Amino acid sequence: MSQTLKWSVNLNPARLSPFRQIDELYDRTTPTIEQLQDLGVGFVRLDLRWEWLEPEPGIVDEQMVAWYHHYLTALERAGIAVYAILYNPPAWAQELAVRDLAGFHEAWRRYCRLCAREWSDRVTVWQVWNEPNNYVSHLKDDFNLFHTRSFALGGWR
Repeated sequence: MSQTLKWSVNLNPARLSPFRQIDELYDRTTPTIEQLQDLGVGFVRLDLRWEWLEPEPGIVDEQMVAWYHHYLTALERAGIAVYAILYNPPAWAQELAVRDLAGFHEAWRRYCRLCAREWSDRVTVWQVWNEPNNYVSHLKDDFNLFHTRSFALGGWR
């Protein structure tokens, strides 16, 4: 019995437009999805970037919401499933976490609800933080509230 292998790739939207240029994101959506189809990709792991969706506390960037709808719909039409990562906290949220952890948690819940409300019909798998147990995140000083020990080149501390 022959079976077609379905590939999965990680495609962070920042690779389509590193500086969050909305026109660039739209322009690159179709060619990117065509390339994914040519490669036989069946699943895409992508970030629903908090810093792009809520750049200021309580201010949702509706243009970004619309682009994500466009992108996720285009992926679905191409037969490509989505594994969404909720991550990339904006600078204001990182600062909030230091001075008001409860406030950060409320902001985090608001962002998670936004994503679920907007894209629950387009996302197959949800990941609600990016690899909090990955020691590499500590090496690159990644923002990560969900650890009790940190890793340095000398070992765990």
